Amino acid sequence: MLDQLGTTYPQYLVLMALWEHDDQTVRELSDRLDLDSGTMSPMLKRLAALELVTRERSAADERQVRIRLTEAGRALEQSACRVSAVMLDVLALDASRLADLVQQLDEISERVGSTPDPASGRADGAAQ
Repeated sequence: MLDQLGTTYPQYLVLMALWEHDDQTVRELSDRLDLDSGTMSPMLKRLAALELVTRERSAADERQVRIRLTEAGRALEQSACRVSAVMLDVLALDASRLADLVQQLDEISERVGSTPDPASGRADGAAQ
């Protein structure tokens, strides 16, 4: 289904994040999707080459790159929503079971994210 949209799954996730809230920094998108900048930068360049997003340096802080949907990127949203609907149908989960699953996945993600860093002995991986 994503092939028909011309996107990969990670690109689809970026677009979904932008459809929810357009005009984000690379850092905001990276944090939201839990992807590092080494993954985000080439993916955003490909999305820009597909003319689905624009990448512009922030006027307020040139160290930041802002990502915005193009008209083509916005137009893809309606078609992309069908992907989510089909996946929900295939999973055959009612709203309650889906909410429970999302909560469980969030808990797992939180636990994995707070695993102690063996080098520092701290849960957040920050240097002491």
